[in-house]
Amino acid sequence: MRLLKDMGGNFLRVSHYPQDPTVLEYCDRNGIVASVEIPIINRIVETDEFAENCRTMMTEMIKQNFNHPSVLIWAYTNEVLLRLPYPISDPYYSTNSSNVEKLAQSLENIVRTLDKQRYTMIPNYGVVNRYYTAALTQIPRIVGWNLYQGWYSGKIKEK
Repeated sequence: MRLLKDMGGNFLRVSHYPQDPTVLEYCDRNGIVASVEIPIINRIVETDEFAENCRTMMTEMIKQNFNHPSVLIWAYTNEVLLRLPYPISDPYYSTNSSNVEKLAQSLENIVRTLDKQRYTMIPNYGVVNRYYTAALTQIPRIVGWNLYQGWYSGKIKEK
């Protein structure tokens, strides 16, 4: 955290799981704006229990961190369409996309109920059309794109 501040950084996207409370306390004291996120990563499990657990995590994250002035963004479903559980050619692919959209919308609704002022974000990666078709570019207030040239795919070109 000190390194971020020493570099002149003023924004932190907190990892996709709950952090020690001192992380946001440091952000509050040092003028670092933060995005916090619940741990839905790569794909969803298509059960009622999973969806309910996600809604509980979102509610708890907001209630626990609402009074931190550093928090600007509530985030969810990180790169949820990166590793598809079904090939796009599989008939169940569209059902899966619909289930992802329903879960994302239910999480957005929770945020809009508990905190009407702050932003929401879905961090995406990969094929833009996949996220657009699943409405994940229309639900949150901010659409994030994780870019990892040379990590997940492709190569870094030297100049």
